[in-house]
Amino acid sequence: MTPPCGNTFPPCDKRARSVTITNDPADGEFWQFEERVQVRALIGIPYGRMPQDVNVISTREQCEAVRATIRIRRTPVRGLYFRRDER
Repeated sequence: MTPPCGNTFPPCDKRARSVTITNDPADGEFWQFEERVQVRALIGIPYGRMPQDVNVISTREQCEAVRATIRIRRTPVRGLYFRRDER
């Protein structure tokens, strides 16, 4: 089963098409936040954090709900707009 939102997507799903980020409120809306995953050396010693963007194509409330499930450091959500590219 595919999660309702987030950036986990089956690789062959036709909905996972190329998009262009825009500044046009008439386009589709998505929300994004950044999580900082701890990086460890091969021998297990932590040495920093790697930023990863999480995109949620849904409402801000749904994005906040996804963000609340992540226990590591994360940034506030921000809203962006997108349009699907034609193939």
